[in-house]
Amino acid sequence: MTVIKDELLEPFFISRDIHCYTVYETVAPQRKHWKKEELGEAYEKAHGHFSSFEGAMKSILELKVNKDDKIFSSIKEYLNEWKVVKEEIANVLKP
Repeated sequence: MTVIKDELLEPFFISRDIHCYTVYETVAPQRKHWKKEELGEAYEKAHGHFSSFEGAMKSILELKVNKDDKIFSSIKEYLNEWKVVKEEIANVLKP
């Protein structure tokens, strides 16, 4: 299995096996979700399986823009955020 991690994609990463690309998120437990004193260990949460690398990257783009319960005051503001994240990812993918 191949694993693709990059600071730009964090907290997400991609794994590749003979069948597909899978997008994962590394989730660190937060105190608000934990009743015990210790928070527990980080874990990996699968977000989807994709037949192409491009599909996996598009999924990460969507996840990053819509992460953290953001509230956008307009469609324009949402599209601007989309554009910024898309350009960051596109710059890494350029040969």
